[in-house]
Amino acid sequence: MDKQTEKEHKERINKVIDFMFKSINDNVSLDALSRIANYSPFHFQKIFKHITGKTPKQYIIKLRLEAALHLIFIHPHKSILEIAIDCGFSSSSVFSRAFRNFYNTSPEKIRSLNPKEKLKVLKKLNISPTSLSQKKNAKELQVSVKKSASLKGIYILAPFHDCIKIQQTFKELIQLAKANDLYTSDSRLFGILSPHHGHTYMAFLSLDKINGLPTKFNSTELRMGKYASVKTHGKSEETMKAVHYIFQRWLPKSGYKIANEVIGFESFSENPSSVAYHKLQREIHIPIEPV
Repeated sequence: MDKQTEKEHKERINKVIDFMFKSINDNVSLDALSRIANYSPFHFQKIFKHITGKTPKQYIIKLRLEAALHLIFIHPHKSILEIAIDCGFSSSSVFSRAFRNFYNTSPEKIRSLNPKEKLKVLKKLNISPTSLSQKKNAKELQVSVKKSASLKGIYILAPFHDCIKIQQTFKELIQLAKANDLYTSDSRLFGILSPHHGHTYMAFLSLDKINGLPTKFNSTELRMGKYASVKTHGKSEETMKAVHYIFQRWLPKSGYKIANEVIGFESFSENPSSVAYHKLQREIHIPIEPV
């Protein structure tokens, strides 16, 4: 397979994966997914497995279980059944069986673990660096509560743990916006974080002053509200350390809980398309609401 064909396959499959993220609690047919990729169902399954290493059904279940794991951690007030339904499972028994097959333990057991034990489980997703809370002399981070207006815009997916690819994706996003007359002096760049989908990062361009975003682009909106904010720099592992610091160290004593929409974002001191990701000063923003 030549590089151009491989690139086209990845772009089409990324559109499908993005749709899966947005429809995590819906039952979506193979035909619907193949139409998004503009392939026949037979070729779609073949190409999807080539790109991701999993069948579409396996990938959806993986996404649902990763989401459920994080919701169990950060929403202790929600029952296992509520989390199961939120993540697209038809019942707690179906969810528990799938969860045990994937993690080799039960949802109830996960909920009862202490923070150190929970981190060992998170490493199964390859998104959990050594926790700051595990270090006796861990540096205290300064967390502040900030309000943010809603932000609408377009984005391109990137692998979270690949700093070089993140910078390249921001470059691609700007080029795409300029080519379609969407880039203005008011446009701002952000990175969207989904802790329950640890391998995925969204390079996001805000387009609040553009009326009617073209439907051919992936678009989303960052919610208006309060955010727990903390500054960091370095590689993507440092971003996750900051996120875990908010979850584990700051949140329990704050009077806040994570908002139902567990999607945060990061802002940058400089243009992430022209400065290497690990050299950027970044501010992480995690959505919160009063307990």
